[in-house]
Amino acid sequence: MKMRNSENGTDTKKTSPILRREILRAVENQIRDENPLITKKTLERLMKKGYSREDAVVLIGSALLTEIYWMLKNEEPFNEERYTKELNALE
Repeated sequence: MKMRNSENGTDTKKTSPILRREILRAVENQIRDENPLITKKTLERLMKKGYSREDAVVLIGSALLTEIYWMLKNEEPFNEERYTKELNALE
């Protein structure tokens, strides 16, 4: 799985298997719980564009990873507006 951080431009060729599993689990929880709803809407949008469900979840995971990066870097809570912008930027 390649996860990309679009805000700081870093790409990681390999992500820790544990980190990958937990990020994807968090995405699946967001989709299941519809919290935030934009995650489920993004999944539907990406699948309509032709992505497999698995690939769409990985893309959403990259947006979540970006949000986590900024939360840790700035020592701030989850920013749904910023996360929504990351999700909307997924093509």
